Amino acid sequence: MFQNALHLFTIAWLSSQVFATFFVPLNGNIACNSRPTKAKYIKIVSPKDIQERCTYTVQKHNSQTCQLLVKFVEFNSPQPVTTRGGDGSPSKTCTEFLDINGMVICGNNSGQHLYIPMDSSNEVSFQFHGVRHSSWNLQVTQLECPSTLFRLPSSDSHLIAPTNCNQYFSDSRGRIESFNFNGGSGVYPSNLNYAICIKRPSTKSTLQLNLNKFSLGGALNSDDVNEVFDDVCKPMIQSSGLSSDYLMLPPGMVIVSHPQINANFFCGDHINGLTVIGDPIGPITIIFNSDNFFESDKEIGFQIDYSFV
Repeated sequence: MFQNALHLFTIAWLSSQVFATFFVPLNGNIACNSRPTKAKYIKIVSPKDIQERCTYTVQKHNSQTCQLLVKFVEFNSPQPVTTRGGDGSPSKTCTEFLDINGMVICGNNSGQHLYIPMDSSNEVSFQFHGVRHSSWNLQVTQLECPSTLFRLPSSDSHLIAPTNCNQYFSDSRGRIESFNFNGGSGVYPSNLNYAICIKRPSTKSTLQLNLNKFSLGGALNSDDVNEVFDDVCKPMIQSSGLSSDYLMLPPGMVIVSHPQINANFFCGDHINGLTVIGDPIGPITIIFNSDNFFESDKEIGFQIDYSFV
């Protein structure tokens, strides 16, 4: 009896997946402020007549959908502007921007990508605000995780990022840039906190990071490379005017030219051009954080070439 019931349940579940796969569009171009789409491959392109606000909603392709991979084929909006808070402290504000699950992005971000979790949510909205001078072309792929119930494989397995990764680099070498790096002439958005993950190859374990450009906040205006890490970058006590912009590297990484420094949090610009190397244990994750305090000419961002040696 139990086996027959399980057999019928399995057939019903598989039938629902077949319906979801074959009766939901595979490809879809979604228009500004239109109905949601469940297509697996989606193009989000700025309209010819740009409105003040454009919202695009993506709903799960099927029950196996666990992540959205968003590729920024093109994304251009005005650069952030400097504003003053109630206490007079400077901050930077995006006047035209994209908001995805509370992550606000503006400036030049062509070539970037994002992973958005879909395992606990049935839909994700892409909200473009005040975008009269912006243009975009996003390619969105609904990634399907293997079924844990029936151990069904997934053709997207090679694309799926580890849990909690907002960006994922699976090649053994590549380049990582902060949002709105803009060739070294941009400024990263405020109030970001996201995880950058790198896939570890099976044959090599030593990670090398070449910091081609590195400029994250003022780091108390220190001119000493020995004083631009850890507590300086991530203060134990927050106070107005004290920057907490930083890049957190995996444990075990050291600066080649300053091996005496054993740190995880880096900021300022005095490690610009240096090389960091190490054999991190566990998943390779880099965390970027930016606050709401703005220091002009000191918040350009980073460009890092990574490789395994």
